Amino acid sequence: MIYYFFFKLQITLQIMSDKIKLTPGDELNNYEKFKNRQSLDYIRQEYNLNLSKGGPKLVSINSAVDIAVSVPEGVYNIIANFLAWLPRKGDRVDVLDIFTMIGIRSIKEEKIWRPARVLEITKPFSNLQAFKIHYESWGPRYDTILTAVKLDRIQPPFKKTPNWRPSIKRGYHLEFLVPNNFGERYWRVGVILKNELGKLDLMTVEGLDSPYTKKRIRHIKSEFNVTLDEYYTGYSNSPTLINGSKVYLFKNIDINSEMIALRGTHLKKKIKEDKDCVNKIARRLGYF
Repeated sequence: MIYYFFFKLQITLQIMSDKIKLTPGDELNNYEKFKNRQSLDYIRQEYNLNLSKGGPKLVSINSAVDIAVSVPEGVYNIIANFLAWLPRKGDRVDVLDIFTMIGIRSIKEEKIWRPARVLEITKPFSNLQAFKIHYESWGPRYDTILTAVKLDRIQPPFKKTPNWRPSIKRGYHLEFLVPNNFGERYWRVGVILKNELGKLDLMTVEGLDSPYTKKRIRHIKSEFNVTLDEYYTGYSNSPTLINGSKVYLFKNIDINSEMIALRGTHLKKKIKEDKDCVNKIARRLGYF
């Protein structure tokens, strides 16, 4: 029964590939990109193998252009049409995240482009690759697998998402994954106090009078039997009470860390920025 299933699946995939045809002037579709990449990989292997067997001086082939000047004329059309990007293991990419939002009265499909990385490239079937994707600043449970026929959901990095990390400077607001020893993923708004060669000092502020923070404190005390200061362990080294707010300073966070994220990634509610308060706290902490 299992063999019959995989036999049927292989036949189906073959029929799919036979039906996909290029029309003049059209871009290669995603499955054809994948097939041409396979062809080029085969050409690269064969060419290097021939060189190693006593052919011309052995040279490395790093791109489709290098191959184009080295292979028979009949292969050139494949290479000329190929010149399309495909992800490799470890690459940063933009991925279209498709998920279902369940509301009180409605269920709707959402689509959001997110920065991600390619963790693995596997072959679940004999002739179809799959890409294991990790979304940056999201937990491993959100990792997903996309097959080669869904490559329209994978794009080069920063083609669909902003490249915001290089622009981080003092006063920049972002989301910060507050470290704790209790396995919770708790995102807060963080304010950058210093960016020194990609090492960030930032602070988060807990407004002790806000209903949300009071609820949070009750949860922490009942769930873990600890104080707010004891909860925020790890990176924080200067909890300070200022104007009825609890301020936590976190130092030397790497600018590429997944502990930081662009505002709106996890926290949908827009939080009002109080620059005067931020400057006052920063001066008290010795930054201004």
